[in-house]
Amino acid sequence: MTAGQQIRARQKFGGATSGWSANVITRNHTQEFPAGPPRPQINPAPVFKCGTRTGVSNLLVGSDVWVQADLIEVGRVPGAAEHQGVNVNSPYSLGQSVVAWASLCKDLSPPSAAQIAQSPPSPMPVPGFLPTYAGGQQLTVTNVVNGARLTLSRNGIAQFSFSSWGYQHLVSLNPPFATGDVISVTQKLCPGGPSSDPGKTTVLPCSSLPAPEVEPIQAGDTSVTLSSFVSDTQIKVFVNGSRRAGAGHGR
Repeated sequence: MTAGQQIRARQKFGGATSGWSANVITRNHTQEFPAGPPRPQINPAPVFKCGTRTGVSNLLVGSDVWVQADLIEVGRVPGAAEHQGVNVNSPYSLGQSVVAWASLCKDLSPPSAAQIAQSPPSPMPVPGFLPTYAGGQQLTVTNVVNGARLTLSRNGIAQFSFSSWGYQHLVSLNPPFATGDVISVTQKLCPGGPSSDPGKTTVLPCSSLPAPEVEPIQAGDTSVTLSSFVSDTQIKVFVNGSRRAGAGHGR
């Protein structure tokens, strides 16, 4: 993209297409950051021995981000989000110094503060879940250890494993969930190390869906911001309880 372009977006779901978003004008980052892109942050910290994915925040959207361990690049993502997970192709060793960098239009950021790879937690904490509902295809795993590899099972059958940079992780599954499905997840860091005990959740019926929560709205607004909603749901907006004004998809 170039400075001054008008960018807009729309989405499709279930055969329906939304209206266009309001236009956003592409800005020139050098005008807002004349000293270069802001300093990335390894987030969450610390990193752990055997970690295979690292979160980096304080990024300019669309920038390139990469991670070094003892000055050797171990992972890179082009076109990053503001808070981006980076897969690590060589798991960290104990005591390695881990640093993140970013660039946009070949304009290099300062390096992040260094994080020293720590020993894994012992015991590994049990993963948790946000409530999961029938008909959805996404679930959120919580209490995730930074850099851990998680293994997910559905009704006792292992589905797949994936790496996470901690906090919580959004996972997509197919086919959609059915009421009563039991989802479990374990996590571990080092291949020969212990796994956590499994965290489990049972899929709830659609009748248990809570109402979304809405941020304050002002006259003239052309969009609605939700402060709380269930991932993967279809969200409809009504004015005065009857006139449908818009629809979206929870992510």
